[in-house]
Amino acid sequence: MFPDADPVHAAKGAAALKFLNSGQACISPNRLYVHESAHDAFVDTLIQRVGRVKAGNGMDEGVGVGPLINEAAVAKVANQVDDARAKGAEVPVGGQRLTGEAFDRGHFYAPTLVTGVTENMLIRREETFGPVAPVITYSDVDEVVAMANDTNYGLAAYVYTQNLSTAMRTFERLLLLQLGVGRRHRLQPRLGGMGDSGLGREGGHEGIAETRLTTRLTTRLTTRLTTRLTTRLTTRRTTRRATQHLTHNVAQLTTTLCQSATLYLRCRYDCV
Repeated sequence: MFPDADPVHAAKGAAALKFLNSGQACISPNRLYVHESAHDAFVDTLIQRVGRVKAGNGMDEGVGVGPLINEAAVAKVANQVDDARAKGAEVPVGGQRLTGEAFDRGHFYAPTLVTGVTENMLIRREETFGPVAPVITYSDVDEVVAMANDTNYGLAAYVYTQNLSTAMRTFERLLLLQLGVGRRHRLQPRLGGMGDSGLGREGGHEGIAETRLTTRLTTRLTTRLTTRLTTRLTTRRTTRRATQHLTHNVAQLTTTLCQSATLYLRCRYDCV
């Protein structure tokens, strides 16, 4: 979040995105960078929003966060929060595994907000994939992009600013493939990332290309037909202009036949 953005609006958007699918979404933000001038307003709003998120059975009315996928996921999230707390971070909301009759049969962790996150904390370096929102304060606008790029992951990011030029410059510098500007809803396909954020693409033309096998067919058919045609036309004393025209047509026809053969081979492999 840049200093010209509305911190309340940004906090609401961050809460909606961070706790999507209990934080177990590939485009869920892992780290929230907030300018120091807007920190208090941003955090105050986020405390209210996170505090209202209800955990439980997703089939029940009003539940906003469900269980994590397994016990290892709970342990990873708990380890990151405990590590941050031990190194000086504050946890104004959540910060513990949920227990009791409604949670003991599942893998539930409370919706959590962590502030005062520093570079030496695990939650700053690792992917969380859980319902924990770590807030990192910065002061230098020119350095925040470098801080965001300081990771092995590069899938998606969200920028809050009132200045389109700032958003475009940020997009050009961030090492990722998707950027949402002032958005509170999920990014749409096409999906794909950089670094450790996976291989390949999903959605759009790029996604279709991932399911196809391109083949190549090379033939001397064009040369042979052209040579024969030229010889016959020359023998019959056809005009030079007509010879060139017919030769071009034969070359086009042969190219089309080769393309059809290539398409057939490609479709055959796709069907398999």
